[in-house]
Amino acid sequence: MGKMKDLISAVGRDDYLPPVITPLHNQWLAAGGRYTPEAVDIITEQMRKDWLDGSDRSDGSHRVRPSMLNGCLRKQRLSFLGAPSMPPDVRSMAFFSSGHFGHYKWQLAGLSAGWLSEIEVPVSTEYGMVGSADGKCFDGSVFELKTTNGQTLTKARSSNLPVNGNELQTSGYADAFGTEFVSIIYEGREWLDFIEIRFRVTPEMIEKVRIICEAVADVGTDIRPLSACLSQTGSTCNGCQFRNSCHPMECA
Repeated sequence: MGKMKDLISAVGRDDYLPPVITPLHNQWLAAGGRYTPEAVDIITEQMRKDWLDGSDRSDGSHRVRPSMLNGCLRKQRLSFLGAPSMPPDVRSMAFFSSGHFGHYKWQLAGLSAGWLSEIEVPVSTEYGMVGSADGKCFDGSVFELKTTNGQTLTKARSSNLPVNGNELQTSGYADAFGTEFVSIIYEGREWLDFIEIRFRVTPEMIEKVRIICEAVADVGTDIRPLSACLSQTGSTCNGCQFRNSCHPMECA
């Protein structure tokens, strides 16, 4: 299997397309940004599921989590095996909360404006990637929201490319949807500014997702820790929720 950096390469620029969501969203805002009763009912029910039914979407047991595809393979394996993880700190919880309500805001807008047809769409692939996409657009394409910092937003805007390996996660969604098209909205937490990156998924990208998923699920094959984790120092190690389950020094 190739190195992770070889698997996470961007799709060619010819596969990137003009935005579809942004013009419709801006038209809706210009017309007053009114929410529909149907959209409010859907989001209220989704909030009830997220906060009151006791489900834990962070449990990655026996599945490859889409949001982790661009990260450490050993970390993904530990999640797949249901290894104990560290609870998030207060700062992380604040980010998670901001992200949750950012998603509700965009989903409520998309349903009201008509560019979203479904939200939190269950996804399950033959190669073990299981999760839920933020939404399905009116044309059957994937909608994904990323609330992020200003630096990442600037990077996405200047390159007109997905960042942080987000093309992997969304390509898996597109494969499950049976569509070629993805729109990722990056929204900055600081300014609530946003940009849409729309692209066509290639067979090569889907194959990379498959390779990663199969490697994570092949529990008979060992995955070594990242070299940065062998010293058990630095942000990569200290920020990992599986740092107490990984035991990287045993592989040194």
